[in-house]
Amino acid sequence: MKIVRTGDEINYDKKSVITVGTFDGVHLGHKEILKVLNVVKENKGLRSVVVTFEPHPQIVLKNKDKDIKILSTTEEKLEIF
Repeated sequence: MKIVRTGDEINYDKKSVITVGTFDGVHLGHKEILKVLNVVKENKGLRSVVVTFEPHPQIVLKNKDKDIKILSTTEEKLEIF
């Protein structure tokens, strides 16, 4: 798995199947999305990409730092992806 933090680090050399979300508190629905992502990747010969956010978007967009309950740390998300 390659982790990128800025757009400059992205390699655009291969077509990809992508999912985007905060994935905070990964539940059965998230797991199904990731399963389908990998099925499509295998069937079509694509690269799978998961786009998630750090910090949580509400912290940035609503300027809330302490009111947000984070269920999954970035490290925990990476274990699942």
